[in-house]
Amino acid sequence: AGKADKDGKHESPPRLFTREVLVEMGKNTDAPLIFALSRPEGIAECSAQDAYHATDGRCVFVPGCPVEPFVDAATKRLIAPRPSTSAYVFPGFAMGVSLAEANRVRSPMFLAAAEAVASLVTDEDLAGGAVYPRTARLREVAAHVAAKVAAKCFEMDGVATANAPGKNKQSHERLVALAKKSMYDPAYRSYM
Repeated sequence: AGKADKDGKHESPPRLFTREVLVEMGKNTDAPLIFALSRPEGIAECSAQDAYHATDGRCVFVPGCPVEPFVDAATKRLIAPRPSTSAYVFPGFAMGVSLAEANRVRSPMFLAAAEAVASLVTDEDLAGGAVYPRTARLREVAAHVAAKVAAKCFEMDGVATANAPGKNKQSHERLVALAKKSMYDPAYRSYM
């Protein structure tokens, strides 16, 4: 929680990505990737505003916590980065393993999951500084991740079991439908 000053108030810890570090990142590439993933926001390596300001609005910024949208001074764009969270990958990953009745987890399955998430990021998301889809689309994201992970299991020798429902090379759309059919739907009946 930071060190107490002489009045007993707690200060925020210093940011690890200082202005100098961020400026240097901006000098080395056209669009520096800045992942400030520490939580809570008070201990993050830098703020989104600091990153955009130091790179003249050219960075790709990913926070570990929600960030209030802001207007970037250099580009005059509304920036609304979305935090990195395992919710984009792991529900769908587990479902894909289940759909394939996989008997092991291998690295290519994680790459397939990442590619599925990336494929659902829209141009509008990117224009607003987000590299993840909207959280309102998490069920859709999970279905696509499940389909890609299951398909990857079917491609790899000895990972999917013989009786798995997609073993006969189902299409991506069919695997997405199977994933959606397998999802729990938290709908409740009204008794009033």
